[in-house]
Amino acid sequence: MDINYLTDQLESLRDRGVQVPFTKMVLIDEERFLRLINQLRISVPKEVQEAKQIQQERDRVIAQAQERAQNITALAEQQAKEMVDEHGIARRAEGRERALLEHAHEEAEAIRAEADAYALRVMEELEEQLKSFQGTIHNGIQLLREGHLQETVVEEVARSREEKAPADEASVS
Repeated sequence: MDINYLTDQLESLRDRGVQVPFTKMVLIDEERFLRLINQLRISVPKEVQEAKQIQQERDRVIAQAQERAQNITALAEQQAKEMVDEHGIARRAEGRERALLEHAHEEAEAIRAEADAYALRVMEELEEQLKSFQGTIHNGIQLLREGHLQETVVEEVARSREEKAPADEASVS
């Protein structure tokens, strides 16, 4: 039975009791009173046991909630730490990337400077060779002109000899 029901029954028993004049005392049915008290004695341990079970269940739920909260907090702290570590790694990677790019630009600039110096040397050598070839070509042209001139002179001398030869033959006859 429910404790509240039994308490209500006790109050009802008192209300139905007879008031002793000039006192605060009430006469009640003793047998009914003892039955209600016995029922209370039986019910109270049940109620107390149920209350203890409810308290234990409450404590268990609270303990589980606290454990879960601690797990969630630990997980959040771990994730935050990982994010900080990842951020640190990302920052270090970005720094390394900048350093690598800077080194690559410096190296590319050095290679360009070397390539320009090499190209300049090759072009200067080629210019010298071309000047040498130009001199050779100029001399060849001069020789050809002189040779052609000599041929022309030789041809003219030969022609003039031929022209003279018939005249010399006519003067001999």
